[in-house]
Amino acid sequence: MRFKLTLILLLANLVVFYLIWSLGRPDLEPPAQFELPDSATVDRISVEGKSLPRPYRFEAGRDGRWAITSPVQWPANVHALGNILSQLQLLRREISFPVSQIEARGLSLADYGLADPSLKLSVGSADKDYVFEIGARTQIGQRVYMLSPKGDLIIVAPDELLELLSTDIEQLRAPTIFTVPTFEVRGLSIRIAEGDGAQAGASAQRVGLVKTKDGWRIETPVQADADARMVESQIAALEALQANRFIQTPDASPAAYGLTNPAMRVSLEGNQRQTLLLGRSVPQQKPAQYYAQLEGNPAIFTVNAALFDALKNAQELLRERHILPFDPAALSAIDIVDEHGARVRLQVLENGSWQVMGEANGTRLEPIRADDNEVARLVGALRTLKAGAFTNDAPTQENLSAYGFDKPLRTVTLSLQNSEPLVLTLGSMQTEEGKLLYARTNRAQGVYQVHPAILMLLSLQSAQYRWRVLEQLPAPAMLTRLSLKDLSAGKVIFEGNPAELPKELDEAKKAAVQQIAAALKNFEVAQYLEKSSDEGCYHDGRLLPWRYELTGSAALSSGADAKTQALAYRFTARQGGTVQGGFSAQSNTAFLLAQPLIDALFTLTDEAPAAAPAAQK
Repeated sequence: MRFKLTLILLLANLVVFYLIWSLGRPDLEPPAQFELPDSATVDRISVEGKSLPRPYRFEAGRDGRWAITSPVQWPANVHALGNILSQLQLLRREISFPVSQIEARGLSLADYGLADPSLKLSVGSADKDYVFEIGARTQIGQRVYMLSPKGDLIIVAPDELLELLSTDIEQLRAPTIFTVPTFEVRGLSIRIAEGDGAQAGASAQRVGLVKTKDGWRIETPVQADADARMVESQIAALEALQANRFIQTPDASPAAYGLTNPAMRVSLEGNQRQTLLLGRSVPQQKPAQYYAQLEGNPAIFTVNAALFDALKNAQELLRERHILPFDPAALSAIDIVDEHGARVRLQVLENGSWQVMGEANGTRLEPIRADDNEVARLVGALRTLKAGAFTNDAPTQENLSAYGFDKPLRTVTLSLQNSEPLVLTLGSMQTEEGKLLYARTNRAQGVYQVHPAILMLLSLQSAQYRWRVLEQLPAPAMLTRLSLKDLSAGKVIFEGNPAELPKELDEAKKAAVQQIAAALKNFEVAQYLEKSSDEGCYHDGRLLPWRYELTGSAALSSGADAKTQALAYRFTARQGGTVQGGFSAQSNTAFLLAQPLIDALFTLTDEAPAAAPAAQK
């Protein structure tokens, strides 16, 4: 049955195409060619007819951009318009036949639906319009009859063109709202009105931003650097914003939607300026939406509210939160001073390394090598220091005193090559929320609230920045003896030559001894401690008593006149797995051990947990 139906349809198609072909046979009068401008010269298109609820018109601007000019004013959907222009150009290839031939056969335009056409298509180029009338569809073959501009030819065109021209006006609009290209945008303005609407209960305010050669800057209501990434992200979101629904009510009044006195105005400025007006909330709509309108354009539509709700707080949202903009490569020195005048100075040397100088009891200490990792950690913390809140953009002297800047906890001066020093001052104030830390710089008037963790990195103890390698033996040196003793039990835990370990010693302890020997050749500490005594060392305000003693000998060279060096250390018991104090008799220095040495000592002094080997692996 299906085969018979297919055969019938095929034969019917052949009949239709034969009739069309016979009307345009070469042995008859040759058909005239109809006029149609090249698509590159077309600057207007209009469509009207009984099959459309409303006629519409496209026009190309001087910049080549197309827009719908009737029944609404809106940028055109370039894809829909491109499809219409493409189909028009393809008309030249379609079958056509003269009207005179159908009249000779006793037929009329009415037989092709062209006496009362469903649509009229006008294509304009320069000062001339070409009007095509569109009639009935062919019974078979998905095609439609069209009458040429001069009315002398009937064109048998694909009905795809009819479908495109009958598209709802909503599908012919550009989906996005702003047409200022992103790369052109050099200004962003947000104005929020006082009252209800998009900013309920807010006072009138304006945030204005401009693009400079160095990025983005807030010009009003304060002058401050803007967060370039955040600004560009919000501009991209505005460029991608789409109208959800257009208000089709014929007598739609801006006042009825809160657009006469808009609650918010958002402007993008490039080679042209476009301003979006935000009116009242759309009732009972989820997600939340606002009524909106482009300034100078009567079309009213709705947009999602989330983007604009975020922009209500544009002054803080778009403001640069990094307080200290500087190039680490330009740093030549860092000076840290507290309220009592204690000072520490970090200074870069000609070879690129750092040294640290401190003061003790008013006496400047000799410079020592600084730890590059510790300096990098400090520099990184200063570069990434952010304002948690913009506390006061125009503080008075009384305000500054209240924030603790009359007796600052820290003053940090960054000396920069080819630039004025950058100074950070930190103060604090007791509030109901607790003690808050505030910051200001010599390059801005405002006061910012910052996280108190920065104080932990701004130590006034020069040992905090000292190079973590406490002692180094010459490269050829060999450890010839090690002795580890438990002072509390008065017993020797290990004694011997690390290079000649007894066979009965298990593999884990052999590895631990070799780890200790390697650590002594290049003795690296985790942190230096300020105080120690014969009883122990002080850490976090408490005394950690000595528990172990490690001694050893190192051969610094070989041969008959080989020199040796004695080594002596004291260690506390391990505290919580990651803290263990120590003292070097050679350097007369107290410290916290690095984690590899803590783990190696633990293997020799205690029963390691069952999971320890897997964790180390």
